[in-house]
This record gives sequence, C-alpha cells and structure tokens, in this order.
Amino acid sequence: MNGSGDCPNGSTLPDNLPGLVSSVDGLPNSQTPENSYWHGMSDGTSGQTPQQAEDLFNNYVDANIAAGTPDGLARALHAVQDSAASGHKGFQPWTGGLPGPRHIKGDFLPSQASYTEAIQKSRDVIDRYNKTCGCK
Repeated sequence: MNGSGDCPNGSTLPDNLPGLVSSVDGLPNSQTPENSYWHGMSDGTSGQTPQQAEDLFNNYVDANIAAGTPDGLARALHAVQDSAASGHKGFQPWTGGLPGPRHIKGDFLPSQASYTEAIQKSRDVIDRYNKTCGCK
C-alpha cells in the first residue's frame, strides 16, 4: 500500500496506516468496557453476551469500511486484528483497567495461528475497503 493512490472520494491508502491502526487503542473511550467490541471483546461490566458483542463488532467493522476513509480503515483493521489475538478471541469479557499477563502476551507475542488469522482478516478488510472507495 502506498499513499499515492487517490480514491474517487478523495481518500487514499496512507503510508502511515500501521500507525493509524495502532493509534486506535489511544482514541477517547477506546478502552472502556462499553466499547470493548472495538477490540473483538465483550463488555464485562454489563452482562453483554459474546453474540451481542459480535453483532456490535460486525456493525462497527462494516460502518468503518463503508466510511471509505483512512481512519475508518484503521479502526476496522484494528478491530479484526485484535479479534484474532488469544486474549480477545471469542469476545472475551473486558472490565477495563490493565490487561493481565496472558492477555498482554497474546497481543504482543501471538501464536502463528493468531498471526495468520490476523493477516487474513486484514486482507479481507482491505479488499472490502478497496471496493468501497475504489482504491487500488
């Protein structure tokens, strides 16, 4: 990907996409339990079921792809990549605060299977984004 491909709606695939993807963790309210679906998790403070979280997650990913913006792409990519990590998989509950050692290990030292899944999910999101905005 490079930042030279202009899309019909003025959007481009930015050179700094990896930075945009990782910056989602620092967005306002990104780490609150009610927004845990942004990270492939469920709200562990409200009794939300994994299925409810998955529905919110799918709508969130779809809406961010449909936005056709680099920020939307970054949010969608962050969500699907997190959903492949062992500490998130299956929409595990998030109650806020600091993640435990197992969660951190799964995020920063993923298994080969988690890594491969994150790559495939990322490809799928980028393909959908490219069709939405006409980017190449």
